[in-house]
Amino acid sequence: MEYVIVLAPDTYIVAGQVFESRDPLAAVDGAWVTVMTGPGQGQISATDGGSGYRLYGLTGPTTLRVTKDGYQTQELTVTIGEHQRLDMDPATACSAG
Repeated sequence: MEYVIVLAPDTYIVAGQVFESRDPLAAVDGAWVTVMTGPGQGQISATDGGSGYRLYGLTGPTTLRVTKDGYQTQELTVTIGEHQRLDMDPATACSAG
C-alpha cells in the first residue's frame, strides 16, 4: 500500500529519531513526541522500531515535547520554515535512592 500526504500550503514535515546521548546507537522506542504549541498543536507521534517519528503540517515557532517512562521529559522550541530532521535525546531519569 502506498500513501500520498498532502500538506497545507507553507507547512512542513518534521521527522527524526529519539536516541540516548550516552549511546547514540541506542534507539528509544516507544517514546511519544507531541506538538505543544504552533500549528499542529496536539499532534502526537510514537517512535517506531527504529526510534523514528514524523509530524506533519508544522510551521513557524513550534514547541515539541518527548516523553517516555524512565526518561526525563524534553521540550524543544524551534522555528520551522522547511522540511527538517530533528533528533531528540531525553536523558535517562535518575531516581533518588
